[in-house]
Amino acid sequence: MFLLLLILVGIVYYFSTPDERARAFHAVRSLLERLRHRAASARARTDPYDEVLRGCTRRPIVTPAIAALNLLIFLRVAGAGVSPADGEALVAFGASFGPRTTNGEWWRLVSAAFLNAGLFQLLINTAGLFQLGMLLERLVGHASLALVYLAAGAIAAVFCLSSHPVEVVYGASGAVLGLYGLFTAVLVWMTLRRSPLMVPVSTLRQLAPPAGLFLLYAAVGGGPEAAGRIPGLLTGFACGLLLAFRVGEQQTSIRQLGLAAGALAAVLAVCAVPLRGLADVRPEIARVLALEEETTTAYRKAVDQFRLGAVPAEALAQLIDRTIMPELQAARSRLSALAGVPEEHRPIVARADEYLRLRGESWRLRADALHGASMTNLRKADAAERASLDAFARIRPEDMP
Repeated sequence: MFLLLLILVGIVYYFSTPDERARAFHAVRSLLERLRHRAASARARTDPYDEVLRGCTRRPIVTPAIAALNLLIFLRVAGAGVSPADGEALVAFGASFGPRTTNGEWWRLVSAAFLNAGLFQLLINTAGLFQLGMLLERLVGHASLALVYLAAGAIAAVFCLSSHPVEVVYGASGAVLGLYGLFTAVLVWMTLRRSPLMVPVSTLRQLAPPAGLFLLYAAVGGGPEAAGRIPGLLTGFACGLLLAFRVGEQQTSIRQLGLAAGALAAVLAVCAVPLRGLADVRPEIARVLALEEETTTAYRKAVDQFRLGAVPAEALAQLIDRTIMPELQAARSRLSALAGVPEEHRPIVARADEYLRLRGESWRLRADALHGASMTNLRKADAAERASLDAFARIRPEDMP
């Protein structure tokens, strides 16, 4: 749209006379002056509640920073041409993925709260965050708002990880809902203590449209991140009960912030420790699939040489004994050594192990047939090979979540 406007201005400029350009310039300058005076007049008519808020926190800093960081990361993702469906690429931008997060990359629990892969997701989360955050930050302070956003986002991500350990999880909705929980606690304390800072109805009405849109999205939106929304909301509410007890009367103390941070860290550790060390079985499954192609290709080449009389049958048997069988046994040992296999991936690991067992048996029978020149064993080997290939066909990586 901006580009089209720029092109239109260029065309008008090109075909206009110098006098017409001068008049247009003066008209635009006059319009800008009027707009500046109106903005100055609007700032002069200060809302009385805004004046009261200035006594708590003069200017929000954390909320604009969070919104700007969300936008910056979104632009990087969009600039790289990454689709919301491309989980592998989103992990590179900080999304949480169980086998990566639980094997030393715990920072993903926080980074996932700043990643919005789709424009709709970004707009909804920003709408839910910005206006509420600008008010809330002035009520509770920079440190309290930052702590709640980060903690709610991390705890929401842990619950998503527990429910969907092999899904790629990202999105700010759990963290933003933490701010709504905090705001609810603030309103509760203000009502109980009859605070002079009680949010006026007119301000609540201004908050209602973006908040309603965001809460509707949070209530009906699906995806893996949905599992963390209620925990994020409850985290913010619990923090608010501790941090906002004297909201409007005094700033949150370092001691309160320390207690809240310590309690949140303990909750996070209790939830996260049982999940540590999840295995990523996808590379091993890919190696099993590639092994079938590699071994059969090597054997067919040797058979072609045998038919040309270049190698004896014993050479075929030695290829099986010394190369193919050890590779199959090594692959089966690697599968058996996998620890922390997610429940969702256990069926495919079991199918891969069954295939390796049957394939090893078929190759052993074939080697015995070649050693003894036995047609009976060769027929048994053919039957065993068909059974193993049936098992191989049941290994479907696309079925893995």
